[in-house]
Amino acid sequence: MAAPVKMRNTAPAGSGAAPLSGKSVLLVEDSMIIALEAEDVLKELGARKVTMAASVARAQTIIAQEAFDFAVLDVNLGSDTSAAVASDLTRAGVPFVFATGYGENADFPGKRADSLVIQKPYDAGALRRILSGMGLA
Repeated sequence: MAAPVKMRNTAPAGSGAAPLSGKSVLLVEDSMIIALEAEDVLKELGARKVTMAASVARAQTIIAQEAFDFAVLDVNLGSDTSAAVASDLTRAGVPFVFATGYGENADFPGKRADSLVIQKPYDAGALRRILSGMGLA
């Protein structure tokens, strides 16, 4: 007997099921496999465009060139952290969430009391809950 197939949310944009409907999202992640999975999750939640960056320098260059509605920031990017990217996004008024494999309560450089953190690996349901808590869903 074949294993059950996991169905993706195919609700139309604007139905409330796609909190990122029509939005442009910055994804900062240095692991290509995780980045591709995260891109799928963001698109499942309705993101119109997902722009990926694997380093702080690349993310900062992209932020200087494009406007975003939301961002997901991997905490650890090789020997660096995404703290500087978080500061840039805060100045630009772009809401973001940190993603980490160290646990949602982990302390890390750049984390503020109001920082939202999602545990990796995450799925559409977990990200939807974060977005809802931010008032974006």
